[in-house]
Amino acid sequence: KMASSLDYDVYIDGMFRKDNLGNPQALKIDTSFSSYKNSTYANITTGLGNFKLTIGSRLDYNNQLQTQWHISPRASVIYQLNDVTAFSLSGGRYFQSPSSIWYVGDINNKKLDAIRADQIVLAFDHTPLEDVKVQVEVYYKWYEDYPARLWRPQAVLSPSGFDDLSTDIPFGLEPIVSKASGYSRGFEIFIQKKLSEIPLYGLFSFSLNESKFKSLDAKERPSSFDSRAIVNLALGYRFNQEWELSGKFRLATGTPTTDYLPSGERNWVKYNEGERLPIFHALDMRLDKRWNFDSFSLLTYLDIQNIYGRENISAYRWNPRLQKAEANKSIGILPSIGVSVEF
Repeated sequence: KMASSLDYDVYIDGMFRKDNLGNPQALKIDTSFSSYKNSTYANITTGLGNFKLTIGSRLDYNNQLQTQWHISPRASVIYQLNDVTAFSLSGGRYFQSPSSIWYVGDINNKKLDAIRADQIVLAFDHTPLEDVKVQVEVYYKWYEDYPARLWRPQAVLSPSGFDDLSTDIPFGLEPIVSKASGYSRGFEIFIQKKLSEIPLYGLFSFSLNESKFKSLDAKERPSSFDSRAIVNLALGYRFNQEWELSGKFRLATGTPTTDYLPSGERNWVKYNEGERLPIFHALDMRLDKRWNFDSFSLLTYLDIQNIYGRENISAYRWNPRLQKAEANKSIGILPSIGVSVEF
């Protein structure tokens, strides 16, 4: 059993804490509370011919939740077709407790429940060569009891943060209820080439995804992290024990945005219905030189990130001085050099 005690020093301007009618709301919270958590899990694995079956469950307790006990069953089956090929099917239920600071955002937040996710994954693994591995996965996740925002009834509150510090209520310091739902589904392929007698190594991944949520207004919208296609390619070549050249290319389609009103407020009625961000892509290159001595090695490198200077847009932010939305762009080419010593 684990007990935790938290103490926050919080200051928030009333202009950033407004209800759904635009009225400023005072922040009056008690930041002292104790929570008790316990997690116990067990699983059993057995084999039958070419099949391998695993069944397990996890029991969680959190005294801060509306429902304090949660059971999370899960199971998987692997079919080994031959020495280099296998298929697997797995599924299970998972619970994630709300962030601790959410409990003190409003007196009614004491009634929050754990976020529930049910998922199923179908996978294919193939090793055509000793140094090459291929993985393909298809998955589907269902979310229930997701935190919905009373003052932003179109939106959900992600465990990783909030919409925009400059125009939105930060840290979840607002009324929240566990009544939103959603889903995430996708396809992924992963190919890895390990370093072997052939001094070329690398990996390639490609994923197609879709994630949507439904909050208190009952309208289905894309999630704030709904990047539909993502590509990663990393390659390296070791010329000898001293010289090595590597690079990484990344590409992702843009995530949804929410337009601004002339007042500088987000247009919450059209939450995540604005034009998506432009496609993100960048290429990084690195050259390593290793100096080997009797008792240590000296490694020097030259690293250039975003080598062709793409000014990727990560978000649109409101400029109060110019009274308009502006693109938040990356800085372009970023070179760096480094030295490390290995004993």
